[in-house]
Amino acid sequence: MSAAQTSTGSWVYVRSEASLWTVGFYDPDGHWQPESDHPTANDADRRVHYLNGGTNADLVKALEEIRDMPCSHVNDSESLRHTIKTLRYIATNAIAATKTGGA
Repeated sequence: MSAAQTSTGSWVYVRSEASLWTVGFYDPDGHWQPESDHPTANDADRRVHYLNGGTNADLVKALEEIRDMPCSHVNDSESLRHTIKTLRYIATNAIAATKTGGA
């Protein structure tokens, strides 16, 4: 068992094959309930972290990059500038929702 196993229904991951980690939980009767498979323990650990209430750090990082994307250098296309501004607005709101558990 690679993540803490509890009786409260916490999500955990197990190495289910040589190159496969499965995320899931043990139900109150002790039966394994799989949720997803991942090629690396790191991927499974990130999924467990997210399912147990953590933020999705990769999503937050990507959204922060979009939010902080400069648009001043895009002078030749008002449409593209508008698209970037819209993405920045969406990213800002999604970051706030993710960090507060709303997403």
